[in-house]
Amino acid sequence: MTSSTSNDRTAASWLPVFWEPVEGSGERLMAGVVGWHGDLWQARRVLRDDVIESLYGEKADGAIKLIDRALAASLVVAERAGLEALRKPMMGLSPGTVRHTSARNFLEIMRQAALLYSSLTSQDAVEAADEAPNQRAEEGNRRFDAEVRSIVSAIRPDFRDFMNKRAPVADGGLPVKFGFLSPNLAVQFAVLHPVRQSSSMTTARSKLFELQRVKLINSVAKSALVMAVPPSDAAVFHEVQRRGMASIREEIQREAMAVDVILADVITVQQGAERVIELQAT
Repeated sequence: MTSSTSNDRTAASWLPVFWEPVEGSGERLMAGVVGWHGDLWQARRVLRDDVIESLYGEKADGAIKLIDRALAASLVVAERAGLEALRKPMMGLSPGTVRHTSARNFLEIMRQAALLYSSLTSQDAVEAADEAPNQRAEEGNRRFDAEVRSIVSAIRPDFRDFMNKRAPVADGGLPVKFGFLSPNLAVQFAVLHPVRQSSSMTTARSKLFELQRVKLINSVAKSALVMAVPPSDAAVFHEVQRRGMASIREEIQREAMAVDVILADVITVQQGAERVIELQAT
């Protein structure tokens, strides 16, 4: 299946997958792309979140999940029987014509699809496709951070001076913002997201580095990563998601212990605030 050209382009096949927001209207939007590049199969959504939100408002999350599930189901069919097996609509999404091409990576395939089929998938959106999960993960971290700090400030107004403080993590380096920073305690916040697990791991590792370094450079007594972890028995998670979260949680724990950083797992914002207060007081 794989062949290469002299400029590192590899054989690929793909098809667009269309979505009809209003059934029977005849108006179709390209929701995503399913295909293979080299030996790797992928299905990627390219329809922007803001487009879906403009159509469905508060119900946009449900539409996004439906599209993502349909793309995932299409990928399973394609992996087992090839793109040609995608002939009928699946969960409201309709496959287009199979195209054969060559590309350096799947991102280049997405660019081709956007140029051919989608006025609602800007090139900037395609270029940022790999960055989007990290951005959404960081937004979740910021919300968790802000909510925990709000509760801590309400319970202990005397701790407000320690909120959102900056300190360097390298000699002569630019200061880094910490959710909580006192002579006794440095805290950063993170969220272990069941869907964006890879982004969650990347974020946690960067915060562990900051917490390790701030202790060394600024002589802070102790540091902690307060991490929101979804309950493992929640019915909405697949078994694969549960195993993935457990594996990542264990790895973060090992890495935190290796750099002498406290990992404080919490399920709720209230628990997060209580842990910050407890750690500062001890």
